[in-house]
Amino acid sequence: MTKDDIQLLFEFDRWANNMVLQAASTLNAEEFTRDLGGSFPFVRDTLVHIVGVERGWLNVLEGTVPQLTFVKDYWHATTPYLIRMRY
Repeated sequence: MTKDDIQLLFEFDRWANNMVLQAASTLNAEEFTRDLGGSFPFVRDTLVHIVGVERGWLNVLEGTVPQLTFVKDYWHATTPYLIRMRY
């Protein structure tokens, strides 16, 4: 994989994230937190997952330890769902 390949992947990732954020920005609070089923039942949870994973990969590329406190704060609102997932 070349530097140009990686650059292209980052550009696509930025484009895709912008598309997702534009779509999510049109949702009202009920739609943003409506249970849609799936691994991440709410749009909110999907966005938190995307941010957390991207931050994690950035840490890998930087060789640093992830600091995911901000993600944990968002996940706190979905604790009942996380407990159901574990059992």
